[in-house]
Amino acid sequence: MNLYEKIKISSKVDFLGGVPTLFINGKPYAGMAYITYIWENACYRSFADAGYRLFSLVAQFGDRFLNTVTGIHQFSKGFFEKKGEEDYSEFDFEVHKILDACPDALIFPRVNMGMPRWWDEENPDECCDTGYSEGRRGCFSSRKWRDDTKKFLRRFIRHVSESDYAEHIFGYQLADGNTEEWFSWDQLGSNGKTARKGYAEWPGNDGTEETFRRYLSVAAADAIREMAEEAKALTGGKLVIGSFYGYLFEVPFWKSNHHALQSLLHCKSIDFLCSPASYSTRLTAGLDWPSMVPEASIRKHGKLYFAEFDTRTCLTRYLSAMRPELVTQPKYYDTKLWLGPSTEKESIDTLRMNFARQYADSNASWWFDMWGGWFASPAMMEEMKKFHIRMQTALSLKDRTGIAECAAWVDEISFSKTDEPVTCCRIGRISIGQSGIPCDYYELADFPDVCQQYKMMIFFVPARTETLEKAEAYCRENGIPFMEIVSGSEPTPDEIRKTAVKNHLHCWTCDGDSIHACRDFVGIHAASDGRKKIFLPKTMSYRPTGSSEEWKTGNVLEIEMMKSETALFDLSNSLVSKEGVE
Repeated sequence: MNLYEKIKISSKVDFLGGVPTLFINGKPYAGMAYITYIWENACYRSFADAGYRLFSLVAQFGDRFLNTVTGIHQFSKGFFEKKGEEDYSEFDFEVHKILDACPDALIFPRVNMGMPRWWDEENPDECCDTGYSEGRRGCFSSRKWRDDTKKFLRRFIRHVSESDYAEHIFGYQLADGNTEEWFSWDQLGSNGKTARKGYAEWPGNDGTEETFRRYLSVAAADAIREMAEEAKALTGGKLVIGSFYGYLFEVPFWKSNHHALQSLLHCKSIDFLCSPASYSTRLTAGLDWPSMVPEASIRKHGKLYFAEFDTRTCLTRYLSAMRPELVTQPKYYDTKLWLGPSTEKESIDTLRMNFARQYADSNASWWFDMWGGWFASPAMMEEMKKFHIRMQTALSLKDRTGIAECAAWVDEISFSKTDEPVTCCRIGRISIGQSGIPCDYYELADFPDVCQQYKMMIFFVPARTETLEKAEAYCRENGIPFMEIVSGSEPTPDEIRKTAVKNHLHCWTCDGDSIHACRDFVGIHAASDGRKKIFLPKTMSYRPTGSSEEWKTGNVLEIEMMKSETALFDLSNSLVSKEGVE
């Protein structure tokens, strides 16, 4: 009997309301999930009580550091730590912990496929040239590494398929590399003997440094594709498969391996792609957390985008205080980056900001309670419940497509052309986010298919490419206004806003606040204290999201806010009078 013949659950990503949506056993689900690294501090029952049914947990192949740079130990025992043996006991135990709290839970494991130490030591020619404190690790170009990883994946999926919880596993998230996000173990693009051999045989090889850099991203993406095809085949195409990848706006340096996204967007075995919310603005109050990936390209290709909200709260503690044995270098994990706001109110405003982006863009997400207990307060869980209800309600809407009139573009090929610090992606996203002009983010290869949908274009220019020149020429020929964002001369929010308004795009706010808006919702994250004006595209009815207040009607929504507060509003095209809906 094939493995997939034992699977009694099915899942897929398909369009609903015009946007990619998760379906499980034929039923659409609000794409909201929960995961923690440390099960003993988990909030499984609290999230189940709040209506959540999607959960994840870590599945670990090996026994080495999760991150070779920071030296953080793995959080659970690796299945294949001992050569010739398999031990799934910790994983099974943790799955049952989820099911104890939520008997009808639906689970997609985060499968960290990093190899065990014995494999790396036995296969030095299949590893990167260099390593960190633990020595060298597998190279993404290695044929043997790929084949052996697939063997381990086959064993793990077989175990799950034959388990007593098989009907609860609806998909797999495939992970590897540093921090499970397919960053190279050597931080040099996964450069080793097999990478140079692969480049020599690659059709795109012209002998230049630029194309070698390009090849390293292609090799990483191809490894993900190969693992996804294997997982898809093992599950008979019945379950969704996805991966971290495509952080074009967050890791613009070529050594990241993340610059071959288009190949995965065209891969039929990939159903969803993931990234954390941006880290570039987390320590600056009043700024939105922009996306790392070109979300609109992911949606355009029918893939579901999962945002990882590893959102620190007032309850967050250092990992060294939770499991000190996991931390080998406290300088990386005992810093401000790992702590949240000081108050519950500030924490809730940050969570609302995260949700506003997810809802407005019709994405999926998981709340990543890393060390556990980050959301363990009644007030925060009440917010989580409201978020889930709102997302579930949205599934009944006929049209959940976006409203942006502006599109921003970046060419993934451009990053292999430069060694310069690429500041345009970081600063440019902040400027767009504070401009009051909603914007869709794309990889530039998608330009010919969707350019007609937008009134204005913004081009990120890490380096000039032929594809960029063609896109700008199209804009000139068709009278479409565009701006360039170049490192060192990034436009301000005011400059973007003025250009957009001059060209008849709708501006939602003029005060530098972050706006996330769609047809039935608007969220605002305040960049400053004061009275805020949200300019609606027409006369509409509005009220705070999740409230039972009476609807108000107008084309300007006004609210007093303090810096870093977030306010969420439901919108209705129906005008509401005292007697009811007109």
